[in-house]
Amino acid sequence: MNSKVIVKASLIWFLIAVIAVVNGILRQVLLQPVLGDKVGLILSGIFLALLIYFIAWLTLPSFGNNSAAVYMDIGAQWVVMTLILEFGLGYFAAGMLPAETFRVLIDVPGGNLFLLALITAGISPYYIAKRRNLIGLRPQRSRLAN
Repeated sequence: MNSKVIVKASLIWFLIAVIAVVNGILRQVLLQPVLGDKVGLILSGIFLALLIYFIAWLTLPSFGNNSAAVYMDIGAQWVVMTLILEFGLGYFAAGMLPAETFRVLIDVPGGNLFLLALITAGISPYYIAKRRNLIGLRPQRSRLAN
């Protein structure tokens, strides 16, 4: 993956991160007071996964025709950046050790669908690129044309 792809994928991820923060604020202000913590968390997680997919759908064509590996790398980059953010916030903002942060993030029975959002971020780039015919070899000059 070249540096242009890394920078562009990072910028898209930052957009996703901002939207995730807004989603979390709306969950706490609107959903949880009305529907309760668990239902609010579930609906917010589903909505965030859909938003991630939608943003990926809109932005991935800007990468053009690339190999499957490039789109898999973008998904891996988004997953790593998300985990760094979550564990960093857990440690520096909430004072939680990584094990505590991990327990909170994977609390699916408690309604936390972080894993759904993480999986969506990881597989969406490849899946969308495949569906939108963005995966393939770049056109090369034919040797027969010479």
